[in-house]
Amino acid sequence: MIGLATVQIRLAFHNDSLRGAIVAHFQFLRRHGLTCLLFLLAAFSIFFLQQMALRAGDTWLGVPLWRHAWALVVELVSAMSGGWILAAWVCFYKQCEEGSQSIAF
Repeated sequence: MIGLATVQIRLAFHNDSLRGAIVAHFQFLRRHGLTCLLFLLAAFSIFFLQQMALRAGDTWLGVPLWRHAWALVVELVSAMSGGWILAAWVCFYKQCEEGSQSIAF
């Protein structure tokens, strides 16, 4: 999914064929590969820090009730972060596509 991140969004937004979406994906990576990599690294770091917080809570909190409460809080934050990252990905993709189209004209 991460390796072909723009294929799904291309299929949904542009109603392309799978072959056309894959070709457009590699064109997108050629134009915006570095910024796409930075975006994915930022998203990875957010989820990595959330997992570290979950493991730290498991280690530091001795009473199982507090560990479960901490896990619930971290999972809720993870779910909200996942939704935010998904929305940010759509905005990032649309901005890159609109920017490259406006330059071409």
